[in-house]
Amino acid sequence: MPEERERIEHYLRLADRASERFESRRTLEWRLAFGVWLLFAAGAVAVLNIDWSPNRPIAALGTLMSVGIVVVYTGTWLPYLNRSHQREARTAYFWETCVEKALSKDGSRILPAYLRPENKHPDDRVSECEWATAFDAFPGKTGGVQEGDERALSSTLHSTQRGQRCVAIILAVAFVIALWIKTEPAKGTISVKGKLTVEESSDETAAEE
Repeated sequence: MPEERERIEHYLRLADRASERFESRRTLEWRLAFGVWLLFAAGAVAVLNIDWSPNRPIAALGTLMSVGIVVVYTGTWLPYLNRSHQREARTAYFWETCVEKALSKDGSRILPAYLRPENKHPDDRVSECEWATAFDAFPGKTGGVQEGDERALSSTLHSTQRGQRCVAIILAVAFVIALWIKTEPAKGTISVKGKLTVEESSDETAAEE
């Protein structure tokens, strides 16, 4: 029937748009992750290789800025992306389910139960939490939460996002350590370099006498 075919095409377009939004946001996620990693890595290398010794206030400021970037990135940005990815994935799966039901004669599901994301995947290597919560199109039935409720979205970061968070933290710590290694010693302390210089000058004076 022409009307039925047109309705299925609309479902497919809606599923494709959700998938496109998912892929676009995923691309942005990785670009920003590489940007944060490059910022800390390049900063650590530059601090260690340039002939510059920051004072303690500058080192403290750099530490605070690093902590702020990590907190915003891991505590705000990644959770936002996690919820957005889940929402778009569920939206695409919902419209694909509508197509599936429209193709069946009695409106039932064609996809086998073990392949449906809302059911536990038989492969034990796949995390049940990641599989079920990331693509569950019917949270009201499985989680006791009404559809559209933000609580239906899992707050647990995906494994790739946890990896991005770990790399960002490690590189941020490396930058802070590099910054404090090159920091000038506080007044009233004698650096190793200064002590050696004093000893060398004393030896030269004694030799001249």
